[in-house]
Amino acid sequence: AVVSTQSTGERKVTDLRYCTRNLITFSDPRIVPPFLQKQQTKPVAHEKSYCPVTRQPAKYIDPLTLTPYASCKAFKMIRDSFNAYEEMRQEGGESGGKKGRKKGTDD
Repeated sequence: AVVSTQSTGERKVTDLRYCTRNLITFSDPRIVPPFLQKQQTKPVAHEKSYCPVTRQPAKYIDPLTLTPYASCKAFKMIRDSFNAYEEMRQEGGESGGKKGRKKGTDD
């Protein structure tokens, strides 16, 4: 077989006599050695996840919160809830840990 390379314009001769493929067939599957047998494993059944908003089977997972959800509206509610939680957490952290106190009151 002759192979040409485009960059240099040279032609290389490749000897295909050393390229072999072996095929082994067994007439009886019971005599196949163990190292040639495929390991048959049972498929793992995944636990069905449900949307916490709609209680329907979840089709998607929010990449930020890793919460399963079933619809666009459910996704919006999950994100709104997450953003509100993050806002509340940041306000609590900035005021020196005075969570739960009304703004404008000093003790």
